[in-house]
This record gives sequence, structure tokens and C-alpha cells, in this order.
Amino acid sequence: MTRAATARLAVALSVCLVWWAPAYGQARQATQPPPRPAPPVAPARLVVTVTDSTGGVIQSATVNVVKVDGQSSPADASGGAPMIEHVTTSPVGVALLTLPPGRYTIQAEFQGLQTSAPREVVLRSGDNRQTIVLTLPRMQDSVSVSVDRQVAAADRGTTFATALTREQIAALSDDPDELKRQLQDIAGQNAVFRVDSFEGSELPPKAQIKSIHITRDGFAAENHFAGALFIDIITQPGLGPVRGGLNFRLRDGSMSGRSPFTPTKGPEQTQNYGMNLGGSLIKERSSFSLSVSGTHSYDTSILNAAVPGAYLSQSVSRKTPRDNVFISGLFDYALTKDQTLRASYNQSSFKSSNLGIGAYDLPEERGYASEDHSYNLRLQEAGPLGRRFFTNTRVQLGWSDSESRSNVEKPTIRVNDAFTSGGQQVAGGRHSRTFNVGSDLDYVRGIHSIRTGVLLDGGWHRSDDRSNYLGTYTFESLEAYQAGVARSYTRRDGEAQIDYFFLQAGAYLQDDIRVRRNLTFSPGVRYEALTHVSDFSNFGPRFGVTWAPFRSGRTTLRASAGIFYDWLTSATYEQSLRVDGFRQRELNIVNPVFDPITLDPGDVGVLPAANRYRLGDGLQLPMFKRLSTGIDQTINSRVRVGLSYAYTRGSNAFRGNNLNAPIGGVRPDPGFANIVQTVSDGRSAQHSVNTNFSVSLARTATPGGGGGPILINGVGRDGPPPPPPPGLLAAGGAANRRFDWRRLSINGNYSLGRSLTNAAEGAFGLPATGTLGGEWGPAANDVRQRVNLGINSSQLRNLNANLNVNLASGSPYNIRTGRDDNGDLVFNDRPAGVSRNGARGDGQITLNANFAYSIAFGRPSAAPPPGIQIVGVGGGAPTVTTFNAPAAARYRVQLIVSILNLTNHANYGGYSGVMTSPFFRHATTVTNPRKVDVGLGFNF
Repeated sequence: MTRAATARLAVALSVCLVWWAPAYGQARQATQPPPRPAPPVAPARLVVTVTDSTGGVIQSATVNVVKVDGQSSPADASGGAPMIEHVTTSPVGVALLTLPPGRYTIQAEFQGLQTSAPREVVLRSGDNRQTIVLTLPRMQDSVSVSVDRQVAAADRGTTFATALTREQIAALSDDPDELKRQLQDIAGQNAVFRVDSFEGSELPPKAQIKSIHITRDGFAAENHFAGALFIDIITQPGLGPVRGGLNFRLRDGSMSGRSPFTPTKGPEQTQNYGMNLGGSLIKERSSFSLSVSGTHSYDTSILNAAVPGAYLSQSVSRKTPRDNVFISGLFDYALTKDQTLRASYNQSSFKSSNLGIGAYDLPEERGYASEDHSYNLRLQEAGPLGRRFFTNTRVQLGWSDSESRSNVEKPTIRVNDAFTSGGQQVAGGRHSRTFNVGSDLDYVRGIHSIRTGVLLDGGWHRSDDRSNYLGTYTFESLEAYQAGVARSYTRRDGEAQIDYFFLQAGAYLQDDIRVRRNLTFSPGVRYEALTHVSDFSNFGPRFGVTWAPFRSGRTTLRASAGIFYDWLTSATYEQSLRVDGFRQRELNIVNPVFDPITLDPGDVGVLPAANRYRLGDGLQLPMFKRLSTGIDQTINSRVRVGLSYAYTRGSNAFRGNNLNAPIGGVRPDPGFANIVQTVSDGRSAQHSVNTNFSVSLARTATPGGGGGPILINGVGRDGPPPPPPPGLLAAGGAANRRFDWRRLSINGNYSLGRSLTNAAEGAFGLPATGTLGGEWGPAANDVRQRVNLGINSSQLRNLNANLNVNLASGSPYNIRTGRDDNGDLVFNDRPAGVSRNGARGDGQITLNANFAYSIAFGRPSAAPPPGIQIVGVGGGAPTVTTFNAPAAARYRVQLIVSILNLTNHANYGGYSGVMTSPFFRHATTVTNPRKVDVGLGFNF
């Protein structure tokens, strides 16, 4: 090909290419699939924790989030103002948001505190965590916050409640048993203890107590008990540098009061000792607390008995020694900024001897010894879960062992309400491995605050506990004993060891609905069931209304209604297994032969009649229908009063039904004596009126309790508030004055009630008349009136004085003939025309006093940062209080004097209602003669 031809061919190809290329591109584009869209960007999860300058979380703070970059988002696609989110922090100070990734500014605010400066952050896909610290605008004593007083007053969780002040907690006893009694005096004898949300737990050492909160009228579905009083105790490990303390208390009989039943006092002494150590292990992440305490004591009982020809009223010669040891440890660890794991271990040991002597029991033979050892491990984890949830999960594992043994192994002789002699006849023990698992889940959105939870409480029990294995003779009177005529002889024979599993379970759902800013509806439902009772219909609906009618927020009205259930106890089930008439037989012989030398009833035959105990078919759990109403009124910043009324109607109460009661002196089944079956057909009714008041003259409104905190350091929305921090009463320099009459608070309550029932005491208790028709009358706990008055004074610098007065009307007791009139060998027969619990004892008056004087010395440590506390008082305006706590001295010595029954008032008890007794209608004991403790504490 010539050069010219080649050139012409190149030009032709170029023209074709220019024409073909666009057409080919269009065709290729038409035949290929469209391009895939870009993968979606995962959202960003923002977790904001709001705290004060002390590190305490702030509930109900507002977190504002503003998108500041130029990119659009679904929230602002229409243009205009940038996207803004407003979120309120949860009870643990956490706000959760899900947002598109991008650049934002974050700001937090809480009325009364300085709004934080805007913080610009870049949010990326996944978790993004921020912490904002709010401070006061300037250091001042207190700020009255105008944050919705009506909203605070309409909060179910923070009204009808009282928080003990730091001074009140400091005045409490270091001894756990005495501490329990003091708290029951303040709240009420039927109060339920909860330690870190665990019900029925042993009280922790006082050094580990962070706060004590008393809640009245607990009607919500999360509560098992019908309208119970709750004493919530929150513990905490040590904070800051490692600190510790030592304490010692001594009680000597020379300072104790004398019983009016004896001219002389027996020997008595109590020594309490303890040490505690706690502090931070890893700064802002982990801390611990360790406490060891113990008691070595002995006392002597008062014998008040009648034997042929003589009355014995004297202090017994034998001491009753007791040795107790308690070990407790707390440890917490911040898994993340929002999730905290807490672990605690508790161990206790009780050893006692010469128990069971005194009153009617003669000291020579009736004594016995006992040992109890218990251990438990608790794990608790709390924090946010997902975007809008908060969880609190707790697990408790426990194991306990107990053993008893008699001093003397001999048959027993009992003359009704005159004297008892012979051996105590106790042996063996009980071994339990238990667990308690609970979990609460909170969800807050809009006007709803939803909480749901489950609880499992159970365990494995093994028992070889034995009693009355040598036999007991019962005489109807001293005259019958002198004549050698016994009415009955009973003895338990057979295998004592049993093993069983027992489980109680509950689940609930409740919602606090903020219908209006001053009105909250609280519907809920609870379901309960347990093993060994085939009743699965135990649904308990609940409903409550909390209303703050006035703008001032000083008045809160509440009404509630609900259905509650009660448990069958493991002890009742255990007795039905042990004394079933086959595994163990309880021999019951009428008019036995009595030989005072051999104490042998003679030939009782091959198979004498025996008692039998069993659970009835179709057993139902006791049910209570409860209605209540009340008012909580704040008079001013220093005075608060409350009044409530409740009516409770009970059904399905447990009681015993004798299926083999003698008819005309003949048993329907001659092969058995009493066949006692637990049935659930008893009824009850209770009316109660309760009023309480608190007066605080201090210069801040915080001491003396209040409706509950707005700021709750790490506690759930219904949890107790923290105690006023050290130095809180120092506002305006008042604490530096040698005397200030305003450092005084007064708390009191009065209750008026009536409780009636037709069910006998105990699931196997038999009605005296044989049927329920004639049994309606006062219940055993029918104490009509109770008064408690507490005065706490720190008016004199460094001296804290606490006086507590308790008054109660008399308790009821039964009048009984002392004879077996109906031939069933149960000595509960009443005279004709006499109702149950138809007699009453005398009232009770007790004045207790506690004094503590502190001396600080040593080179001061560095001053802590300013503290902040926010407390709502009776539904009124919350108070934001700051304090500049001075640098604490390195060492502090505290001198303590505690006096129980200061006036040694004789509170008589043990009234005999047995008509054949020499003590008929007379008291036989005096409860709590004066006791004086003197103590010394050292803190470093």
C-alpha cells in the first residue's frame, strides 16, 4: 500500500471512530445495570453524663445538642434553623441520644447551677461519651431553685418519705441489733429493711452506711408488702484517701436498772469493738471498705415462777454468755463511665449458751446452747442499657449453718404458766444454701417512667432439727401436778432429717405517667408464685394518684388502691414434711401415767395415736385489698407535716383445721390424734391513721428529711438520698459558734389503728372454738396507739445529743381456762362468752438518750473541693446548697454515752391469761430495764 493510500485509510478510520464512540457509549450505558448506592452511614450514639463538682450525678438536668456543620439531615432537610435536641438526664445523670454523625455542640443546664459552656464535638459512628460538670455560679450558702415546685411535689418517689440527717445517723448505735431497734422505733415496728435493694438483709456496720431513707405508703407494684413502711439503707465503700476508725463500747451491770421483780441485780456486761478501713484503690474508678466488729457479753435472766409451796422471783445464778463476730467488705469498680459493679461480702457468727432459762423456766436444767454461722456474697451492676434504658441487677448467694444442743437430756415437765422443768430437748440444726436474684429495668420517654422487674428468692435446705424427743408432760395446774395427774404426754419419734427446695418468685410492671406537671398516675401490676402451693392466679393490680394542687408545691395529695399477697413460709412447709405422721410421729397420750422418779409413761402400745400436720389441697396465698389516702404538707422551709389513712381487708389467711377433732370424746380416725391441716379461709380487717411531722430550726432547710432529693448520687429514682455532707450545717459560719440554738431538729409520728382477724396465730394454729364463727377479734399485733418523738441537737459545738421517746398502748392477750375442755389436747380453750384476745396489758413508755462529743486534732489534710447538695423539702422548692468544708483534722476522737430507758420506767409484759395459773392477769417480765453504754471512737 502506497503512502497516499495509507493516509486516506487513516482519515477514514478517524471519521468512523468519531461517529461510533458516542453511540457505543450510549448503548453500553443503556445495557449496564445502574451503579450501586453508597452504603448508609451508621448512626452515632451519644452518652452524656452530667455531674456536680463533687462527682455526684445530677438527675433531671437538660442536655442541649445542636448540629453546627453545613450538612443537612432528616431533621432539618427543609432548611431553616439547625437541628436541636433537648434530653433530660436519667436518675443516674445520663442522657442518651442517637444522631447522624457530624459536628455538634453540647451544653447542659440545671436551674440553680451554672450552665456549662458550649462544647463542640465530632460524633462518629458508634458510641461517643462525654461528661459535663456543673458548678454554682458563685460560692454561696444556698439558692432557692424555682424548678417546677409542682413537678417535684407530684413525684411519687420523693413524697411521703423522710431522710435521716448526718447527725441522726451519727447518733445511732454501732451494734447492729441495737441499730435495728432504734430504726424501728423511728419508723414503726412493722418496717421492712432493704439494704442496697436487698429485702430482709442483716444491717451493715454503721461505718458503711451512706444514707437511711424511710418511705411510707409503698403501694407501687415493685413492692411485695401491703403499704409497708420501708427503711432503705444505702451503703458505700470508702471515698478519697484511705481512712479508718476504731471504736469500743462497754456496758456494765452496775449502771443498769433493776427489775422490780427482784431485789438484786445479777451480773451483766457487754463489750462491743470494731474497726473500719476504706478509701480509693484506683482514682475515680475503684474503692473499698472493710469492717470488723464483735460483741462479747453476758447477762442473767429473771426467774418468775411458782412451784409447790413457793414463788420464785430472783436473778438466776447462771450467766448467759454471748459472742458475736461480724465481718463485712464492700468493693466497687467502674466498668465504664456509666456502668458500675459492686461486690460485697458479709459474714456473721453467733454463739450463745445457757439460753432458755428464766421466766417460767427453771435454771437448773432448761438451758441450751446454740451456734449460727452465715455468709453471703452480693453482686450488683447498674447503668444505662441501650438508648433509653437503665438496669439494676443484683445477685445474692448465701449459706448458713445452725446447731443447738441441750445442757441436760431429760424429759420436760410443764405446768401451764407456773413453771417448766427438765431438759430443753433441742438438738441438730439447719443448713441452707440460698440465692436471691433481682433485676429492675427503667425506661423513660415523654410523660412515661416505666419500670419492670423480676425477683427470685429461693434455696436448698437440709434440716435435722429435733425437739421433744424425750417427751413432755403437761399439767393443767399446780394442784394437778401435786396430785400427780398429768393431762397429756407428747413425744416426737422417727426420722428428723429432711431436704427440700423452696422458691418464691415475683414479677412486676409499673408506670408513672406525668399527666400534667402537677399530676401523676401510677398504674401497675405484680404477679407472685411459689413452690409447693398450686395457686397461680396471684395477680395484684395497683393504681395510685399523686397530685400537687397548688403552684407553691407545698401540698401533695395521694390516693392508692391495690391487691397484695403474702407468702407461705418455709418453716410451715418444713413442719408439714417432718411431722407428717409417717416420717416423724408426734405421740399424744391422754391422761398418761406419771412417775416423778422415772418420768416414764409406761407401755404406750405399738402404735399410739399421733399428731399429723399437712398442707391442705387447694391452698391459696393470703390476699389483701388495700385503699389509702394521704396528704403531705410543707408549712414553711422548717416545718413539714403528713397525714394518711389506710384500710386493708384480708382474705385467704392461713390457719389450722383439725380434721380429727374428738366428737363426744371419740376421734373419727382412731389411728391418729390431731390431724392439723393448713387451710386458707381466714379473714382480717385493719384501719390505720398515721401522722408525722418534722421541724428543723437549722439555717438551711436540708436537715430533718424532706420530700426527697432532686440530686441522687448513684441511686435509682426511688432510692434514698445521700445524707447531708459534713459541714452542711456550717452555712454562714454557724458551726463555728460555741452555741447556736438553731442547730435543733424535732421529728415525730403518731399512729392510731385497729387490727381484727379470725385466723389463729400460725399456719397450724387451731381456733379455740373449733370454728371461725366465734374467733373474730383483735389480732396479736393490735396495738391501738403508738407515739414516737425524736429530738436531735447539735446546739453546743462538737456535741450531738439525741433524745427519743416511745409510747405504745397495751398489747392484747387471750384469756384461757388452762384446761383441755374439748379433749383435743390443745390447751387454748377460752371461757364461754370470752372473745379472742379479750384482755390487754399495760402501755409502754421508753425514753432513750444518745450523746456524742468529738475532739479533733492533728495536722489538717488538704481541704476537699466545695460540696453541693440539692434536696427537695416536702414537695416545695428544692434547695441547692454548697459548703466549703474546712480541711479535716487528721485525727478525731469521739466520746459516746448511750442510755436505753433513761428513767428505768417499768414496762411490764408477759401477762398470763391462764386461769389456773398463780400469775393469772399479772405481768411476769419487765422489758428493757435501763442500760448504759459508754464508748470511745477514734478516726484517722
